[in-house]
Amino acid sequence: MSTAVPGRSGRYAGTPPGTFTPRAGWTGSPWGTKFAIASTRSPFIGHRVVLSVRHIPHGDGRGEGGAFTDLMQHIAARSPGVAAFVTDGALRGVHIAEAMVTTGCAVVCPPRRKDNKHGGITIDKYGYAARVLPPSRARAKAFAHCGGHDLVAAGGAIHERLITADGTSMFVDVPRGQTKREYKQNGTWAFYVQHRLSCPRGDTTHQWWEPLTPTEHDQRDDFNRCEYLRVLPKHHPDYDRIYGMRADTESLNAQLELAFHKNRLPAWGVPRQTVVVMLACLAENAWALHVWQRELSRQHAPPE
Repeated sequence: MSTAVPGRSGRYAGTPPGTFTPRAGWTGSPWGTKFAIASTRSPFIGHRVVLSVRHIPHGDGRGEGGAFTDLMQHIAARSPGVAAFVTDGALRGVHIAEAMVTTGCAVVCPPRRKDNKHGGITIDKYGYAARVLPPSRARAKAFAHCGGHDLVAAGGAIHERLITADGTSMFVDVPRGQTKREYKQNGTWAFYVQHRLSCPRGDTTHQWWEPLTPTEHDQRDDFNRCEYLRVLPKHHPDYDRIYGMRADTESLNAQLELAFHKNRLPAWGVPRQTVVVMLACLAENAWALHVWQRELSRQHAPPE
């Protein structure tokens, strides 16, 4: 959520003089500060619960992605039943990696877009940032008898580059199997996904487990793994269903912004602004509790 604050606010902590907050959909940048809000909902209509609120500090170098990473760690530590977080494109590979490794929860968000002119490749009519997959022992063992395959990571998945009859490149998705996570002795988590690649040279099917979280060799190979490989790629059949849940968050943001005159919080300084946002979120949770209790009353009521 973004909040525009009227006038100069340099006297108040967290909002330096002349601070402009970049925001999608605005011409230029409005005065003010930002808040990160995490929420969830049940199948009940109008049943949404705000889980946590965090102010996004100005100039800390972590930005919106860093604030949401902190939120995910905070929520996962207090809610063991959380399996995944759904976020927008503000999170980059470093944020996704930190969240998944520290919480053991999957992160579902759109992969980075990039057209062919700037080094991307086209998958299902859309351009995505791409990188050649660096070597790994698991793939070297799987490809030991065929000489290897030209593999590219893009759009959250692995694709094999094939050369067509006219000399152009075609990218074919490598089928996925099971996804698993592994708890390490140092208290962190690792995610892996099984791949199966049919090989025309040996009339066999290669199988291997590809890491979805950073490995010890990624830094050497300058490979930002979570930027290109995801638990749910964009073209996965479950992606639209899972990511569609995030639309409810946007409605919450719009509801909070429209509640204030001209999208401006009626408070000066980050501490006061935080109190206003928290009270608005508590009101949202109060309504959710009312909806839940009303449904329980209906379920326990005698039949008519």
